[in-house]
Amino acid sequence: MKTEVPFLLRHVLREYQHVGLDWLATMYEHRLNGILADEMGLGKTIQTIALLAYLACEKCMWGPHLIVVPTSVMLNWEIELKKWCPAFKILTYYGSVKERKLKRQVCRSCLLFVFPFSALTLLVGCQEECPACKN
Repeated sequence: MKTEVPFLLRHVLREYQHVGLDWLATMYEHRLNGILADEMGLGKTIQTIALLAYLACEKCMWGPHLIVVPTSVMLNWEIELKKWCPAFKILTYYGSVKERKLKRQVCRSCLLFVFPFSALTLLVGCQEECPACKN
């Protein structure tokens, strides 16, 4: 595998997850689209988080990134993002009208947005510059 595991990740990837990261990074490098599709529980979420960490570490692309997921797995995404890559500032855009309004007010520093499929409001985030890119 040619893709180094990003230093932002706080846990070790399994070999097949590293293969998935390598494939995703190669797809990115060649400007191709792809879909991770396999059985549940094989680490597609982790591979996606690893790709986002790779983009931050290797390409200084910290975001904003939009992740759209079924409502039933939103909490899992939030937990996994915080566990695997706590350096990312995330906003889970879910809750009552009042809660979502408050989240929009504080989201200016967020770089990852996790939306449920049912969200009808488009939220645009602000991107902070990567300190390494300033040099």
